[in-house]
Amino acid sequence: MGLAQQDLGEPYASFPQLPSVLQSREEMIKFASDDEDQDIAKFDALKTYRERYQSDEAVTEVKGPFAVGTTATLFGSEGGASGYLEDDARDAEGQVGTFNPELRIDEVVRFDVEGIGEEALGLRVGMTVEPATNPLRADQTMVMFRRGVILGIVSVYSMGAEDLREQVKGLAAKLDQRIQAVLTGEVQPTPSEPTPTAEAASTAQSTPTVAP
Repeated sequence: MGLAQQDLGEPYASFPQLPSVLQSREEMIKFASDDEDQDIAKFDALKTYRERYQSDEAVTEVKGPFAVGTTATLFGSEGGASGYLEDDARDAEGQVGTFNPELRIDEVVRFDVEGIGEEALGLRVGMTVEPATNPLRADQTMVMFRRGVILGIVSVYSMGAEDLREQVKGLAAKLDQRIQAVLTGEVQPTPSEPTPTAEAASTAQSTPTVAP
């Protein structure tokens, strides 16, 4: 249920793809933080699939988007998917002011998302990378939406203050269409094997707590 690279458009056409990640509930819990594994159990998350594209060259240029990721998580009920969506947004907002040597979360701002999924919201996360040594501004712009029992997320990381909200909304609309096509049988997805390794799991996280 991820987007193919040709669906991402510019400037992501040349971005290398990182390993895809398919995790069962048990694997999600194994590699999650204590708070996250409680949420996985509370909201009955069953499995998740993540794809990520990232350009080291774009990072070096310190300008514009350098990573894009899509996530589709299956829940046991629509209520679970809806509850997780809002809880994830609140968790992100609760991280404002937190920092470590690599990353400081400066602000989290919600924005409206209409016409995508059955409910949706957007977040723009302002961050400072390497705040103590070589401070650089980075943004994570993400749209989270629920379609039935599936929670979809599109997330773009960028350097600088470029407003990518409309671009990310467009990608989220494409992911929503892809999810609907899979649910109705119009698209037959290629089966994937679970990817339980910690290294693969860490490369495709969509939440603002993880530096890209």
